[in-house]
Parts: sequence; structure tokens; C-alpha cells
Amino acid sequence: MNLIFISHNLKDPEAWRSALGVEKLIHFNNPDKLKGFAEISLMVDELIYENKSPVDWILYCNNEKGIKWSEFLSIESHVDKRDDTLFLTQTCIQGKAQTPGPNLLGNFYCRPHVFTLLGSVHKIQANMIKDTRSDIESTKILFGLTRAGFNIRLI
Repeated sequence: MNLIFISHNLKDPEAWRSALGVEKLIHFNNPDKLKGFAEISLMVDELIYENKSPVDWILYCNNEKGIKWSEFLSIESHVDKRDDTLFLTQTCIQGKAQTPGPNLLGNFYCRPHVFTLLGSVHKIQANMIKDTRSDIESTKILFGLTRAGFNIRLI
């Protein structure tokens, strides 16, 4: 399995890369998550299309608690290479009803083509989705994924 470990503001991403046995690491510190997705998406595309590096999976990680490595390993071999699912690893309290739901701003696993789409969600205009029950970042991510027909699943 060829996985890119994307670290967003982790304190010691190299230690995590080594602990997980992952070869490729991309680390970024951009506080704007959606613009960070755009930057990282370009780096991923460069690895795949210019450097011809094989990439099967992306692990986006912005906190150590939600890696869920063993859960991911139990499903990864059963997921088709063209699968359009974003595998979220964490929940959060959402909306006025304060109900738990998938955390779109937490860690996730996905195929590279799904991450490529996430690289463009920063372009979605906020006025298109002004009636949201969640924060604007989560809403843009959800809007972009569902509009593209991708699936979202919690592991």
C-alpha cells in the first residue's frame, strides 16, 4: 500500500510517519484548512503525475487522537481503487440540536482523486451556502463532496 501521510500542524509528523511505517510525508502549517487542502492537493498531483509515484491512499491528519490506523488497515484492502468515499475517523457535536455527527474537520483517509477535489473546495462561495447549521469550513467540504457524488463514512 502506498499512502501519503499529510500532517497539518502536528508537533512531530516525522515520528508519526515512522511509527506508521509510511514512506511519504507532506507537512504543512497553513492555519486555513481549505487553502491548505489546495496547496497539498498540488503537491499530491505533482507526486502522482509528474514524479510517477504510486499513491493508493491519503491520510490527512490534524490531531493524534483520530488516526485509527488498525481500523483503517482492516478495511483498506476491501476498498476499490476508484472508490469515492471519505473515511472520517472522528465525531463532533453539531448544530443547534447538539447531536454527534461525523467531524469533517478532523482526520480522514481517502483515495487520491477524492483529495484532489478537496483541493478546490476553498473556491466555493460562502453566499451559495449561507443557511448552514455548521461552520463554513465543514459546510464547504460537505457541499463539495456531495456535489461531486462522493461518499462520506465514519470508521
